[in-house]
Amino acid sequence: MSKIKPLFIKIIFFILDAVIVVLSALPMSSVLKFGTVNDNGEPGVLLKYYSSFDPTNLGYANFGPFVSAYLAAILLAVILVFFFLKSDKYKIIILAISTLGFLFSLIPFLIWIFTPFNAVICCLWLVIVLISSLLIFGK
Repeated sequence: MSKIKPLFIKIIFFILDAVIVVLSALPMSSVLKFGTVNDNGEPGVLLKYYSSFDPTNLGYANFGPFVSAYLAAILLAVILVFFFLKSDKYKIIILAISTLGFLFSLIPFLIWIFTPFNAVICCLWLVIVLISSLLIFGK
């Protein structure tokens, strides 16, 4: 049973992170607000949706989803490497990367530019942080 548990936990991490990567790749996972002027001269707001992997987010100061998406991709690679290692060091590395990913996924909420995809991604990051925290500090 003890050999199944670490593998099961790695699979859970892999699935959660793979869902984050897929959601981040969707074209509506990040939103940018652009100021416009209507025909009658009144100011308005135009919302444009992008993938979180799109570097356009960096140019318009919504870098949170961009960094969060790339951290998810890095974490996916780290989890794949640790599938084949017998070390417990993966827990600390996963906790560090997932904490950063969670913090960067909060940025759209702080600047009031978010989509439901951002909320799901943020919750998935939080689940990964909580599971890895319980694995490290729950002994």
